[in-house]
Parts: sequence; C-alpha cells; structure tokens
Amino acid sequence: MMNIKCPDADTHAGDEERDNSPLDGRANDPEVSKPDSGQNGTGEEQQTSFDENASLKSVIEKVIQRHNTSRILLKSKDDYTGVFKNFIRVMKLEDVTLKDLKRNLKQYILEYLATKKKWSYWRLVSALKSYCEFGLQIPWPISMKRDVGRLQRHQIKETPRDNIIDEWLRKIPLVDDAYDRLFLEMHFEYGFRSHSHFAKLRWKHIRWEMGEPTAVIAQDEDFKTISPVIADIPPYLREGIKRWHDATSLKSDEDLIFPWRSRKGPIESRQHSRASIRQYWLKLQRRLEAPSLSPGRCRSWAKSTMRRAEVDWKLREIRQGRDPAESYDECDLEDDLRDMRKKLPNGVLGFHRGSDNQLVDGIPRQWLELYSRVMKGEVKLSDVTDTLFQMQQEARSQDQNRIAP
Repeated sequence: MMNIKCPDADTHAGDEERDNSPLDGRANDPEVSKPDSGQNGTGEEQQTSFDENASLKSVIEKVIQRHNTSRILLKSKDDYTGVFKNFIRVMKLEDVTLKDLKRNLKQYILEYLATKKKWSYWRLVSALKSYCEFGLQIPWPISMKRDVGRLQRHQIKETPRDNIIDEWLRKIPLVDDAYDRLFLEMHFEYGFRSHSHFAKLRWKHIRWEMGEPTAVIAQDEDFKTISPVIADIPPYLREGIKRWHDATSLKSDEDLIFPWRSRKGPIESRQHSRASIRQYWLKLQRRLEAPSLSPGRCRSWAKSTMRRAEVDWKLREIRQGRDPAESYDECDLEDDLRDMRKKLPNGVLGFHRGSDNQLVDGIPRQWLELYSRVMKGEVKLSDVTDTLFQMQQEARSQDQNRIAP
C-alpha cells in the first residue's frame, strides 16, 4: 500500500510522525480507540470481506462500523464519516457495486475533489484515505504528487496583538446600529465561527430568564462539528441582545439572530454565507477605520484570553463550539455555566478591559455614546455641556459611594 506524504509538508528534525497525520488518520495518541476484537476476541468480524456484487448502499453501515472500530482518533471519526457520506452522495454511488467501486475508485475520488475548494483537500483526502484503508479495506489508489499536486497546509491563525484589539474596542461603542454592534461584540466575546455558528444561531438558542438573556445553548445543530455551543452571556452583552431583539421584526424562535444583510443595510430572512459575512465584516472595518483583522483571528484571541483567565479547558471548548462533543454530558450544563460566570463574570472583553463599565483608556461607555450622538446630530451642541456636567456629577457620586465605608 502506498505511503502518501504531502509534497510541501515541513520536514523538521524529530517530526517523522508528521507523515502519518493527517493523511493517515492514525496517531500515536492515548485518545485513539482500540480495534474491536469482536466477541470471541479474535477480530474475526474485522477481517470479514464483503460480497463484491453487493451495492455500496447495502453495506455502508457495516463499512462505517468497521472503520470506527479501527485506530482512528476519536474526534476524527464523525468528521471522517461525514466526508465519506458526502462523497457517496455527491458522486451518486449508492447503487454502485463494490467491484465497480474498487475498479473506478481513483476516478471517483479525483472527480469528487474537483468539486471542492483546494484548501479543503487536506481534510477530504485524510477522511477518504482512512475509509479506504479501514472501512472498505481497499488500497488507496491516489498518488498525491502525481494525481493531485501540492496541498495547501492548514495555516494556524496568529493571535492578534492586544493593541489591535484595543483599537477595535475603542471604536465599537461608536457603532449605533443594534445589528452591527451586536455582530461585532459577539465576535470578540465568543469567537464563534462566522460561517457555522453566527450564520446559524437562532433566537431559540438564547435562554431568557426574567426577561434577561442569560446563555447561548445550541446543541444538535448543523454546525461544522458536532460539538455543542454552551456559553454564558455577560452583563454588558445582555443589553445589546435585548436592544437588537426589540429592534428586529424577525424574532420568533426559528428566526436567525443575524439574518442576511446587504452592505447597504436591508435585511432578509435568509442565512449568511461564508463570503457574505466576510464582506459585511470588511464593510464595518472600513467604516470604523479599524486595523485589519479577520473573524477567525477573533476566535484565536478569545481562546487565548480565556486561557489567560485560567478558564478550564472543557469550558473553553464548549464556549466556542470546539471538540469535546462525544464526551459532553448535558447533566453538567448548569455547573458549566456557573463555572463560566465565576471565571469570567464580565465576559472575555470584561477580563481584557479589567472592568465591566470601563473601556480602553478609562473612558466610560456613556461618554463615547454621547460623542456618537453628537457626531450624528442627535444632540445639540448647546446641550452637551449640561449633559457632560450631569454625567460628571454622577461619576463623582459613584466614586464617593465606592470610597465610603
């Protein structure tokens, strides 16, 4: 059987195991499942061959079962199975016999890859090669160098520096539109995947208690992974959610929280695509004259900030909808939300700022909101002095109450 190695893979000293991952689907990891030896301990079921004249549809469940009892990383099994099923559906192979599949497998795989973006080849090849070897037990027919060419290695997004984040956080309070402001704040607070989580979150995923949104709970949804999203809603973000909920007409349980919106403003009740979210983000970035930043890097920054806040690994993962789906116990949900609030009482942004009601450079939120209203002509300049004086008195009163025993 051909040992496949990505042509542009890094070959550092001590990284010899890299050749087996991810194309191999195998890893020297303590979290891999052991081969199922069967009831008699001989592994006889694993060696049973299928009738070559049988259709793929008739044996697919046994193929999946055989694949998942092999040495595959637990977190990879569901993803690989999803790719394999998509391959069968796209290529319409349900009624193809195993004999024909084996004879034309190379052609089917290459035609399937041709329908996909090249940056996704690494994941697709990993899954299909794993199913060929461990599920169908058919030799892998593809030579990557000859048949496919160079694969794009997955690029790990660099966590943005705090000064870039600070510049964005100075400008977000100046955004008056409820949709836009919540769109930005939730990207920085949670780091959800734009095309998966943001595009698919619905109002039914918001838990309301006494008229207050307190948590985001989304399970068994069609996200990129099968991991649930379980996240508390910090106090500052509750106001933004209520404000957008009151402003929008699309607020039933099945309505999207962030429905499609053009760059010119009109909202439709359809779902954002990866491209439309990216375009909308760039529009806001240009309008705010903010530093270059992508939603994916917000995800990296949110995770890094939670790590600095010493948030438990499991809580970090479920708060961003990452991997521990198979091991997640719904009985832990309330305890997890309680632990999140304990570690991040004011959310990720509150931890970064150091205070819930203060922004970067110590400027109160209401002062920046007043500035935004003045620039839009909503407040007369003649009224600004009186308003600032009143806010100053309130601030002094709060300071005195804070100092008093």
